[in-house]
Amino acid sequence: MIVDARIHDMRGKIPNDKRSHGKIYLENTQMAAGFQFKQREKSGICAQETAQMRAIAHKYVKHHMIFLPMSAQNHWFVSVVNSKLRRIHVLNSHKPKICRYRASSKKHG
Repeated sequence: MIVDARIHDMRGKIPNDKRSHGKIYLENTQMAAGFQFKQREKSGICAQETAQMRAIAHKYVKHHMIFLPMSAQNHWFVSVVNSKLRRIHVLNSHKPKICRYRASSKKHG
């Protein structure tokens, strides 16, 4: 996919990408698509998947901003998690404006 090729290229050129808000991480679309699939899955998560998720989480924790590009057919969106500001921004190809969410440490349920 073209987007993944560009992300790979950017990672190679600037491996420790730092911007005004801190260190950023660009996730590839295949990994983000895996998150979408796991959300819809009804079966339990095995120990191997749990270990993989922990490894991914440890990678993300080292960064101030994480960009997660996702697509469903012709619908693209990018979720930007900003841990420093405790905000999540969603750029959606079907909506003209940016959706903003405040991250909360409260447990729901």
